[in-house]
Amino acid sequence: MDVTKKQPARVLDGPRQAMKAEFQLAQQQASGKYELAINARKGARAGKLAVALNGKSIFEGATPFDEWEAKISRFPIPAGVLTTNNNVLAINLTIEEGKSDLDTKGDVLGAGVAAPLAIQNAVLKHLAH
Repeated sequence: MDVTKKQPARVLDGPRQAMKAEFQLAQQQASGKYELAINARKGARAGKLAVALNGKSIFEGATPFDEWEAKISRFPIPAGVLTTNNNVLAINLTIEEGKSDLDTKGDVLGAGVAAPLAIQNAVLKHLAH
């Protein structure tokens, strides 16, 4: 395996372009200001992106990532959204029909085809007060 080639942590492709991640926070971690930083690359067919945390929308709109290389987009987390219980991050993507998938630069599927969205990582970052 070529370790110099970065592989995505999650590829949103197929009939359902969605992912979900669950995590817990300690009592002292659940308060304060946070942002969600997602490092991803979109394919030509990527349409609208919806990002929700614990069922509350934190972003909905055009996919903010680059088609040629992974890019970090930051989304502020509104106060009171995070809990000490199970937190659920949900990412949903719509697909634009009629656009070509062929893309050798972003070939994360191994067939000369770029995935609609390839997520490298998502980080919940605590911001200074």
